[in-house]
Order: sequence, then structure tokens, then C-alpha cells
Amino acid sequence: MSISPILVEQSLVGIKSETTYGTAVTPGATDFIYASSIDLKVDTTPVERNYRHQALNNISNAPGSVLYSLSFETEYQYSGSGGVVLAPYDAIEKSAGLYSIVSAGTDVSYKVESTASGNMLSPGTSATVNVYYNKKLFVLRGCYGTITETYAADGIVKLKWEGQGLYVTESLATTLPTTTFTDNYIKVSSASIALHGYDPCVSEFSVMYGTVIKAIPAVGNTYGYNQIVITDVNPTVKMNPLMDTLAN
Repeated sequence: MSISPILVEQSLVGIKSETTYGTAVTPGATDFIYASSIDLKVDTTPVERNYRHQALNNISNAPGSVLYSLSFETEYQYSGSGGVVLAPYDAIEKSAGLYSIVSAGTDVSYKVESTASGNMLSPGTSATVNVYYNKKLFVLRGCYGTITETYAADGIVKLKWEGQGLYVTESLATTLPTTTFTDNYIKVSSASIALHGYDPCVSEFSVMYGTVIKAIPAVGNTYGYNQIVITDVNPTVKMNPLMDTLAN
């Protein structure tokens, strides 16, 4: 007896840093990542119209401001070469208020940016995000968000991005774009953790960037918001160590 495979719909997220805040850019083949647990919400604020008139029902409300909220999970990956950024993950980090420091041939590190630079309106670099989900394409611009990284013993580093973006468009997408993936996942091993001078046994820990974002209303914008800005970054670490009673 033969069994026909069940096709599972693929979800893709394309994310690319913007040169000018809020000016949408088009992700290329290397700007896409596989994503799971995609949660996309369109936050529409209705405008109530409570006029008295000669009918039992009220006058229909009018649509007000529109803002996208998005979250997704993915595996953290690297380019495969020391000192070379992997474009979509670089864009994710920058959208959380960080900037990259590249040591050619060695490594790439990230630090929190304290002031706006270039054509940005706040620290970090905004991103355009394309979400292929449920046979539709959703495009967001001017996106900022926060990141949670989870490290579990002998597992793959997991990344969760949660943020907001301004509406661009949505359309049917019967086919997915041509993409080029770099499958260089990061496995958790040889980690070193110091806690109050001790070397605790830790099976899992999470790093939460704590990036705080705020959508700015504006009467001159079609959808009620002019921009999204980063107002603060409050990083925290969560873990449940088996505490040693003596220093090792």
C-alpha cells in the first residue's frame, strides 16, 4: 500500500534593512528565512459614530488607524565564514536597536545603538518585512521589534522576533519567491556561564533584548501612523541553574 505525502504549506519571512526609515525595500533571494509560529495581526482602531437618527441601529463605524503586529520564531544561523554577516539575521538584530561590528575574517558582534544614525528616526535600523503565509503576501515597512534568544543544552539556538510595522500591501501569493538559504545552524555547546563567581550547571537560558517600541500617530498619514520608534532597551537573562554551594 502506498501512502501519499501530505503537503504542508510553507511559511517564509523576508526581512531587509531600509536605507531610509519607512521607505520599503524588496527582499532578495538571500533575505528570506524559514519561520514558524507566525502570528500576524492587523490592529485597526474603529472610529465610533454615535449620532442619533431615525433607526434602531447606530450609524456604521468608520475604519481608523491601521498597524501591523508580527511575531515569528526561527533558528539562529550564521554565514559559515568568520567576520561575514548573514543578511536576514543582521537585519533582525538591527531592527531591535543594535548595530554590527565586523572583524573581517574573525567574527561579527552587535552592540546597542544609543542614538539615531543616517536616515533613521531612532536607534537601530528599520526593516521591510515580507510575510508569505496562508497563500498571501503581507508587506510591512518601517518595522522595529524585540528579540528573545533561547539556548538549550545540545539544542539549536532559537530566535523569536516580536514587533510592529506600517501597512504597505497584502495580496494573493499562489507561489513562493525564489530563495537561497544558508543552513548553518548554531548548536549550543561549550558555553561558559559565570554567576556570582560560581560556575553553575545550566540546562537552558534565554536572553531577552527588551527593546521598547512606540507607534507615533500622525494626521498626515493615510493609515494614522507616521513612524515607529525605539524608546528604550532593557535586556534581561532568564535561567534556572543548579547552584553549586562552593566555587569550582
